[in-house]
Amino acid sequence: MDRDAMDRDAYAERLAGIGLDLAVRIRDESPDDAARVLDGLTHRQLRDLAVVLAAHVPVDLPRSVLTGWWTHPPDRAAAAAAAEWIASEYQRVEGT
Repeated sequence: MDRDAMDRDAYAERLAGIGLDLAVRIRDESPDDAARVLDGLTHRQLRDLAVVLAAHVPVDLPRSVLTGWWTHPPDRAAAAAAAEWIASEYQRVEGT
């Protein structure tokens, strides 16, 4: 394995550890505690973390099984507002 591949593997492992810490905090702690896990990450690291976490999703399971632990999902208006904010932040950061 070449050095670049080893560096990428180590980077992915580091991100996976951050993702697991985030997953525990999302389930067991406050939203602020979960958000603190992400505070020091750059935009690129956040993007890469999203990819690493998505790779861990068992896509053959129904969504209801994957989110069954979530007992108080936001209402549709709150979810739409959050999605709109995320899109605007992405555009701001990307400069588009």
